[in-house]
Amino acid sequence: SGISKVIVDPHWFGQHILGQVLAPKQFPRRLKEVQEDGSVSTPELKQAIQRAVTDSGLTSTADTVHSIILILEKLQLCHTSNNLYFFPCLVTTQKPSGIWEKEPTKSFIGWRLECEKFEDILSPGFISRLQLRLQQKYRNTKIWKGGAHVHSNN
Repeated sequence: SGISKVIVDPHWFGQHILGQVLAPKQFPRRLKEVQEDGSVSTPELKQAIQRAVTDSGLTSTADTVHSIILILEKLQLCHTSNNLYFFPCLVTTQKPSGIWEKEPTKSFIGWRLECEKFEDILSPGFISRLQLRLQQKYRNTKIWKGGAHVHSNN
């Protein structure tokens, strides 16, 4: 579903909206209630956007906030489920133990994508967008900072 929104001032959007919504926890202007899995409640996200818009000197309306959330989703920075928004770039959870570890009684079938050297780095944002898509498509996706695992009991 396409949206027809135009960002007239990308600098404003980057500094005031993305800069505050995607800021890490050590920044004073950021989302306040982000969970380790990168999730934030819908009311918290809306309040943060309202605050960012107002702090920039503009008037914040419900339509403005809704439009900004649609843009964040369209840019694949977040997705929503059960009144929560998930931002993979804000995940702080570390890789759980036992994932992809060899065990004599288990076999793993699947893909493991890993860079051999630092120079083999993927484009910025690739892992976050991959995590976002996996969470949207597969219910049993575990994500952590820099990784994801889709598990099926079948």
